[in-house]
Amino acid sequence: MIIKEINRARTAGFCFGVRRALRLAEKALRGNNKIYSLGPLIHNPHVVNSLTERGIEVIPDLKSVPGEQVLIRSHGAAPQVFQQAEEADISIIDATCPFVKRVQSQAAELVRNGHQVLIVGQEDHPEVQGILGWAGGGAVVIESLADLDQLALNNKKVGILAQTTQNRSKYFNIVSNMLGKTQELRVFDTICHTSQARQEEAAAISQRVDVMVVIGGKNSANTCQLVDICRKNVPTYHIEEAEDLTPEMLHESFVVGVTAGASTPDWIIEEVIERMSMYDDEMEKVKDGEVEAVNNIAPTEAVSEAEAVTEPG
Repeated sequence: MIIKEINRARTAGFCFGVRRALRLAEKALRGNNKIYSLGPLIHNPHVVNSLTERGIEVIPDLKSVPGEQVLIRSHGAAPQVFQQAEEADISIIDATCPFVKRVQSQAAELVRNGHQVLIVGQEDHPEVQGILGWAGGGAVVIESLADLDQLALNNKKVGILAQTTQNRSKYFNIVSNMLGKTQELRVFDTICHTSQARQEEAAAISQRVDVMVVIGGKNSANTCQLVDICRKNVPTYHIEEAEDLTPEMLHESFVVGVTAGASTPDWIIEEVIERMSMYDDEMEKVKDGEVEAVNNIAPTEAVSEAEAVTEPG
């Protein structure tokens, strides 16, 4: 096995929403010995386990914690959750990603204006479940084009939104197929620009490598989107940590691409790359475009995460 180059995506790793949620969790821990999280704060088992060890207990609902302090996960929650918390004298720390908050607000606005809401996303995902709560009882989740064939609209006015980590081309393909099905169609571009940049970079890298390794939780929607995108171009492996990586995955791979989901910490990415290096003592320095690889890891041409991610207003 001779791995000549490892292309690590600059957009790999924590996004703004995840960093914000973790900052709120850290702040809460400094003032209390016991904090609860309504569902996993983010979709990464290592980070969630670490938070649990430090005093943040994951709970499925609010029934057992009256009067306590509870974190709302980065994926958000339905309005009924906040009402229930108020009635139970529960102190809420809202770690909902601001991009998700915006989608929730847009869903509620559509309902107020008399629109039926369509949400393109994964129905069982907590973000989508939260948006459904803000969108009223008539909202419908669309997971694929096939769902449009069974779609029964009960309103002449329709508004369509996307789960923030959706694949952009898939979303607008569904939107284009909605044209002409209703008298009024309002379309919102609710895909997080960080997710879009991550997907675009993953697609670009996967076109110039022999194999892709995508790091992230198996329950992470945005990581699974990256896997699907990369698999269209090259053999792709979805792993959660360095121990999941095997030499067989990289067999006869001269150039390896690495990206990671929005909930994957840098230290896990570094461990994966270190394990790749251990598999091949003959790894060579190469050039990627005009930039020489440093420590055998070639930077990509994509914008760095620091440049790509700005806090939404």
